[in-house]
Amino acid sequence: MRWQARLLGPAPFLAALGWLAGLTLVFGTEDLPAAETARLLEGFCPVCGVFLFIGLFAPEADRGLRDCVAMRRAPYLGVCALRALWPLGAAALYSAGAALFLAARGCAVPGRLGLAAFANALFLGALALLCAVLLGGTVAGAVPPLAWLLLDSLTGRLGSLSLLRQTTGVGLPKPAVPAAALALFAAAFLVRRAQLRRGDSSGFAAVSA
Repeated sequence: MRWQARLLGPAPFLAALGWLAGLTLVFGTEDLPAAETARLLEGFCPVCGVFLFIGLFAPEADRGLRDCVAMRRAPYLGVCALRALWPLGAAALYSAGAALFLAARGCAVPGRLGLAAFANALFLGALALLCAVLLGGTVAGAVPPLAWLLLDSLTGRLGSLSLLRQTTGVGLPKPAVPAAALALFAAAFLVRRAQLRRGDSSGFAAVSA
């Protein structure tokens, strides 16, 4: 497990933490009413999930690491599933930390809002990972989840598909959000497996999925 953390490196964790720290500079974080706190935690904090999960398959893009992966007895995608526990734990920690920080600043933090932030972070991270696999890069993969969030936050046109149910009262029931995230993660792994079997997308022809 520690080896997998070293493969990911500190960059995704620092980037996610930097995003959360930047929000405190852009938005006021003292004595916010419940609606504003919900918008911050449910709408903007979950972007950290994009940073955490989008590069889950990226370490093996290096040729030397691809050769090491090809020699493993453990299935490559099984290793990636174990690797995902690190960003998963970080998303939980960051979501809880953001909620506690705002509460300590005197903001009204409705119950379960930290869980809502965590669920949204998983959804956006899973969507980013799937898009990165489909579009062939992390930069391209980040565009759809960020566009989703902007459309949701600025226009409110997603209706029953909105991630901002705690903020607006309309959108996906919160138990459905992590379920949808799990489906997106499964889709990303299945697409990656198909790519590996074809031998395309970074040349993993010899890797067992």
